[in-house]
Amino acid sequence: MEGYLVRTLIAFAILSLFNHINPCTATLLPNEPNTDFIRTSCKVTLHPVLCYNSLKDYACKIQTDPKLLAYTAVNVTLEFTKQSLATVKRFQEIGGLNPVLASTMEACANELTVAMDDIESSKEGLEDHVTEGSDPKLEMGKTQAWLNAGLTIEQKCFDGFAVDHLDGKVETLTRRNIMKVAHLTSNAVQLLNHYALSKVTYP
Repeated sequence: MEGYLVRTLIAFAILSLFNHINPCTATLLPNEPNTDFIRTSCKVTLHPVLCYNSLKDYACKIQTDPKLLAYTAVNVTLEFTKQSLATVKRFQEIGGLNPVLASTMEACANELTVAMDDIESSKEGLEDHVTEGSDPKLEMGKTQAWLNAGLTIEQKCFDGFAVDHLDGKVETLTRRNIMKVAHLTSNAVQLLNHYALSKVTYP
């Protein structure tokens, strides 16, 4: 049963990969100044290689705009979180999990759902924080808080596997997926914080 679950995860991951649309078309390819901007900006994150690799394909749209960089990082994080949640739910639908793992996966699915909502709120906040009549400092603070809340909840999901001493193939692959979600979120937090410090004036 475990082998079947692992094969299902791999197939699902491949399907998600082919469903992903590269935002840079053949007529609008990333150029060196734009990718250099992303590489340099990613140095403020805890996972700069992942940061650069996850954002470089969007260089044609980001260009050298720090707000678009932060927004794209949040959006990439949101999409990968959705994929990870779908994978966890797929395992639950297939069944065959031992009771401890089933309980941990259920808790993780709930936590990822909350994290996804927080990241979605952060994305919307980043879109709206400069609207007329709003307080930029207050709105940016809310946006940062939502994203940090999502990171905290993701960590709870990851820690659940360690606490329950779950180290089989399914658990290892799922935990690795959740770790990437957390690392992407951490990077987005750092890029958002960097943008906030550079663009929002504090007294």
